Amino acid sequence: MTVHMVMAPTPSSDAQSDAKDVVFIKDGFNWPAFFLAVPWLLIRGRWLVLVGYLIVAIVVAGLGALIGGLRTIVGRIALSLLFALEANGLRRWTLEQRGWTFIGVAAGANRDEYEARFFSDWSGPVEVLPQTPSTSGTPARTPVFRAATPSDEVIGLFPEATL
Repeated sequence: MTVHMVMAPTPSSDAQSDAKDVVFIKDGFNWPAFFLAVPWLLIRGRWLVLVGYLIVAIVVAGLGALIGGLRTIVGRIALSLLFALEANGLRRWTLEQRGWTFIGVAAGANRDEYEARFFSDWSGPVEVLPQTPSTSGTPARTPVFRAATPSDEVIGLFPEATL
C-alpha cells in the first residue's frame, strides 16, 4: 500500500473542476528520479530544483575527479539515491511555492483505490479560511480546503481531562 500527499490549487466555485485539478504525490522513493534525474526534472518543470541539482552534481563530479577511481561512481550513486528519496518532497515544495495547498493524505494499493478512498471522504472546498496578517511582512499561509470527516471529535486525547 502506498501513501500519497494530496495537493490542490486555489479553489474555484466549481467543485467538479477542483476535483480534476487535484494532484496525488507519492510519499517515498521515486524510481524515475533515481535513474533519470535531469529528464524527470525537465518533464516536471522544476527549474529551480534542476539548477540546484546540477550545481551539486558538478561539485560531486569535481570532487570525484580529484579523488578518482571507484569513489566517483559511489558519489554519483549516493547523489542519485538522495535525490530519489527527496524528489517527491521537492515536487510538493514546488507546488506550494506556486500557491497549491496540501488538502489530505490518501492510501491504497493502486491508483483506483487511493483515489476512491480520498474522494469518498472529500466534499470539495468546504471551508475557505480568511488570510491572517503576518508579523514578518509576508502573507501567512492558511489552508483553503478542509476534508470532510465523519465528526470533529478526537478519540483518545481527552482534552477535558486535567492532571
